[in-house]
Formats: sequence, C-alpha cells, structure tokens
Amino acid sequence: MNSINKNISSRKGFLRQGWVMALAGLAILLVLLLVLTPYLMAWSAKDWLRENGADQVEVQDIDFNPFTGVVVVKRLKVRAGDRDTLDIPRLLLDVDWGPLFSRKVHVNAVTVEGVQLTVDVSPEGKLQVAGIKLGESEAGEGETGVADAGKPWDYGIVELDIRNTVIDYRDPGLQLETEIHELSLRDLATWATAPAPLTFNGALNGAGISLDGQLPALVDGYGFAGSIKVSGLSLQAFDRLVQPAVTELAGKLTLDSRVDVSYREDTPLQAEQDGLVRLDDLRVVQADLSVAYGRLEWQGKTRFSSADEMSVTSNGQLAGSGLDLVIPSERFR
Repeated sequence: MNSINKNISSRKGFLRQGWVMALAGLAILLVLLLVLTPYLMAWSAKDWLRENGADQVEVQDIDFNPFTGVVVVKRLKVRAGDRDTLDIPRLLLDVDWGPLFSRKVHVNAVTVEGVQLTVDVSPEGKLQVAGIKLGESEAGEGETGVADAGKPWDYGIVELDIRNTVIDYRDPGLQLETEIHELSLRDLATWATAPAPLTFNGALNGAGISLDGQLPALVDGYGFAGSIKVSGLSLQAFDRLVQPAVTELAGKLTLDSRVDVSYREDTPLQAEQDGLVRLDDLRVVQADLSVAYGRLEWQGKTRFSSADEMSVTSNGQLAGSGLDLVIPSERFR
C-alpha cells in the first residue's frame, strides 16, 4: 500500500512539475515575443523601405504592445539620393485588434508631430512618397488573391491628429509646401453614416489657410462642407497648370467663404461658394492680350455643376480697381 501511495504522489509531483515547466516556458516565450517583436518590426520596415527606393533608413526605437494594439515609432528617418525625404520624430498608432476578425481595420488613434515629408512626381508621372516608389499592383485585371476573397475590408479611424508637419510636394509643373500647424479629423469610416468633423490650420506656400467643417460620410461620396480662409496665396505657383491657354499668371488670392463641394461616382461634381473672393495684383497674359487688376473682389454666392452641360450661376457684387488692359490693335482690324 505504501508503494502505491508513493507512486501516486510521485506522479502528482511529476504532473505539477510538468505544469510549472510548461507555464515557465510559455512565460519565457511571451517575454521573448514582447522583446523581439519591436526589433522584427523595425528590421522589416527598414528592409521594405530600402527595397523600394530608400538609400538610408534610421529607426531609433519601436515600442509595441500586442495587448493594447499600440505602436509608438520614435525617430524614423529616410534618406534618398542627396536629401532627407522623411523625418518622423514620433508616431503613435492605436489599432483595435477585435474588428480584424470581421474584416475591419479599426484605428482608435493616430498622432504624429514634427514630420518632414517629401512627395515627388517625375516627368513620366511616377509618384514617390518619402523617396519610396509607389508602383501599381502586379495583379492583373480579373485576378484575385487571398486578400480579395470574401467580402471587402472596411476601414475607419476615430481620431487623427497631425501637428507641426511640413509636406513638400514637387511636380515638374507645380511645387507646393504645405505646413500643417494642426489638423484634426474625427470618426471617418467606410461604415459610418454621419459626416466626419475636420479642422485644419496651416499654410500653403507661406499663405495662411484654415478649414473648419466636415467631410461627408464615405458612403455618400467625397467633398467638404464648411468655412475656408486663405490669406494671400500666390497664383504664380500655378501658372504652368494653365498653360498654354494662359502664358502668364500672377497675383494673390484671398478667400473667406463657406464652401460645399460634393462628388460621388456616377453623379456630377457640385460646388457652391458663399462669401468673399479677392484677387490682388492680378495679371493674366494670353498670347498678345494682357489684363491686370490692382484689386478684383467678389462678394456673393456662386454655384458650379459639371453635369452634361456645365453650368455656373452667381449672385452677388463684383468690384475692381486699377484695371490695365492691353489689346493689340491688330485685333480690331
């Protein structure tokens, strides 16, 4: 009897010891996962960036909490050619894991601050963001893969906050420097039915710009409704866009209006402006015709529609001063 009891006790001790060892192994595995995952993420990010156009990539640190879904990236720098194309001092990404199982990417929050980003478009029309070449998908039309199986994915973000960020856009015919002093976007999702509040305060090519309004629900299309203010935006940066119809364009735009722009597939673009539009030191040259205004100001409402027959209607007051018109005498012969 004693030998039987000893065997039972030894078996219980072995089982206890086995469970302890299993739990210890699981704990060690979990610790390794928590420690190594950020390094694997940093290595994967560096490798992908280098494969797609980056010459130098620096990542100071990546903190990842798999339980909360929070990723914090510290000091990500990308260099392509002879210039820095991306500098992110700190980025916070908070993702909800649960909805992924129902094919939803649900982002609780994205916070970035102090970012320097370049966007380039080559003469051939190829886009590079932060020096990274963005190619077209290799899958041909009609081809499907694992990602295409089943119902489409939904995407949504609860809070997007961007502060003190500069985006340098370079195109053969256009160069824009956008300063984002503060941008806030809330509750934008493919499944949402309510508009998403948007506020923006910054500058474009040195001219102050502010927006305060909302984006339509994605199920309703694209657009913006709210107030917009622009202070002294130079038109000269856009002169190549209007060529060859206009050979020279100069002046400064000031805008203080409420706008409502809406567009969705299979429907015409609709736009409405109500408020002030002013042009200072305007100069337009078309071949041998030259028109210049010291100040041209519109106060009123304008509606635009791109239906089958494009239409523009307006109701308000137009005033100008300092007109200088040059028309060659040959036009009157």
